[in-house]
Amino acid sequence: MSETFEPEQPLDIVGYSMGGIVSRYYVQRLGGINRVQRFITLSSPHHGTLTAYSLRLPGYLDMRPDSGLLRDLNQDVTMLKRINFTSMWTPFDIMIVPANSSQMPVGKEVKVNVLLHRQMVTEPLSINAIVEELKAPIENKIPT
Repeated sequence: MSETFEPEQPLDIVGYSMGGIVSRYYVQRLGGINRVQRFITLSSPHHGTLTAYSLRLPGYLDMRPDSGLLRDLNQDVTMLKRINFTSMWTPFDIMIVPANSSQMPVGKEVKVNVLLHRQMVTEPLSINAIVEELKAPIENKIPT
């Protein structure tokens, strides 16, 4: 990242599906909390997904309910209150099972009524919701 962005340059992150969990790791464990202004997750399995039992690959193991990675990130999820954090999800998601696993106890929640997991990144309804969140004023940033 240092080759692309200046060291003190603030960032906005949008993470889709497992990318939301990878981004949470950056924010919560690798110091991203000090750079990120807005953080939006789209259909991310914050509390795991039953579909992760379909394969025994490392990424799938981490996305299972109660995995070590998710337990670790969820133990101090309140740190996300320090930034503009939004979790977007659809109740019709059949990849994130149960769909409400994409909900978070902190930040803003946006429910988008699209029919499929992948439509969270293609449907105008969700794209417009992302744009609105990215345009929102920075309210929660606590100076470090």
